[in-house]
Amino acid sequence: MKKSLLTAIICVLAMFGTLKAQDTEVVIDGTVGSYSESMSRFAPIFSTVQYSISQQYYTADEIGMEEGSIKSLSFKTDMMWYEENPRWIEVYMVNTDNSTFNGLSMEQVKSEDLVFSGNVKFAPSSWVAIEFDKAFNYAGGNVLVCVNDLSGQALCPYDSWFTSFVVPEEDGTRCIWSSDEFMPFDPTTGVVEAKEKVAAVSFVKFAFGEVGDEPEQPGDEPEDDATAVVVDGTVGSYSESMNRFAPIFVVSQYSISQQYYTAEEIGMEGGFVKSLSFKTDMWYEENPRWIEVYMVNTENSTFNGLNMEQVKSEDLVFSGNVKFTANSWVTIDFDKYFKYAGGNVLVCVNDLSGQMCYYDSYFTSFVVPAEDGTRCVWSSDEFMPFDPTAKAIEAKDKVAAVPFAKFAFTDEDAIEEMTTSLFNVYPNPASDRLYIETQTLTQTLTVEIYDIYGRIQNLSNSATQQLSNSIDVANLKSGVYFVKVVTENGEMVKRFIKQ
Repeated sequence: MKKSLLTAIICVLAMFGTLKAQDTEVVIDGTVGSYSESMSRFAPIFSTVQYSISQQYYTADEIGMEEGSIKSLSFKTDMMWYEENPRWIEVYMVNTDNSTFNGLSMEQVKSEDLVFSGNVKFAPSSWVAIEFDKAFNYAGGNVLVCVNDLSGQALCPYDSWFTSFVVPEEDGTRCIWSSDEFMPFDPTTGVVEAKEKVAAVSFVKFAFGEVGDEPEQPGDEPEDDATAVVVDGTVGSYSESMNRFAPIFVVSQYSISQQYYTAEEIGMEGGFVKSLSFKTDMWYEENPRWIEVYMVNTENSTFNGLNMEQVKSEDLVFSGNVKFTANSWVTIDFDKYFKYAGGNVLVCVNDLSGQMCYYDSYFTSFVVPAEDGTRCVWSSDEFMPFDPTAKAIEAKDKVAAVPFAKFAFTDEDAIEEMTTSLFNVYPNPASDRLYIETQTLTQTLTVEIYDIYGRIQNLSNSATQQLSNSIDVANLKSGVYFVKVVTENGEMVKRFIKQ
């Protein structure tokens, strides 16, 4: 959209009433200046390495708005994107007087400049929209956009390309970038020294909304029908501690832990649990982890030596990426509500990330007296993920501290059909075809297969009003995968093994 056309539209609409800001879209593609279109593989992310970071300036002349609240931005991809795997990225935005960089020194941003952090799936030859977690209040001048890729995924086999416009050399450096194979960048702790400058600035699309109409911020969510039960040891005479082993142990590729929470600590006669939260302390990084959560009603409250309980596939209540942040309650919203029977509960957390991190993580926990028996056991492995549904796992060690947990209960009347396990996959293990069966498949169904890193492997065609569907898995490598079925009634996840 050319800037002259945008200005004309605004003037015409102004004659007939107030232009609503949420209907305003600003596209910056170099047509404001005498710029030519190009392609850039370096910005906003460089996907052939584990981590990358870029910064680029967009000028007040290009944006053409006096002020406003930006709700999202989009980047335009070109060529054939190398994969459909999502990338975990951060986006920072800053109002600034600067329009060019001083050498290769990036601007240091602040934590409050973060407007988005999460998974983004880039698709070929399309505008990829990133809906902000927090709206950016644009002040009417130049803007710095910093994109930080924290995916930590193995080096990708192909390059990625974004549509860009070439900036004349005399206009100065408008875009710089860097990459690293081992450690993520943190632009909030110091000035990042870029590896190279790029003569092309990425096409961008800003979606403006009304000033002050920001999305809800974390911690400001409205009250719903959930009742939060916090288990932090205050029921007994327990002391607070920090625990690096449970619920996950991130210095190994894979880890698993199991812990018991007693009926006295939970204090509810029964109900449906929609989510649980763990409290972190001194977390080393913000990269997401791919985890499974199983929950089981049980009469047990302590473990027999180092023998974990064997869980069943129908005990799986969550499978997906979880981003743990420092000094906060990290909430895991379940894929399937857990029907709590009023007694003790076993919680099994299985980390399938397949990443070995350089630093430890700590969780806030409470110490259980030795005479109360073993309430938490854990194990780890550098090479193969655990499967607690296949057999009872022998733990590596017991832990005297049980993680703080927060269970969110919801009103029974609000429960959807997804609380019942009416979803099955077979055969398991599978070699050529995987068959999906569900009794709730009365509306449009999508099926997605993920590997243990959370990377999508196969997206089936939509199927409607069928009681079964099958997917060709012959080309998948041997290993553990997850199949996610999505209907209008909710999402369900199952694990399967490809032989």
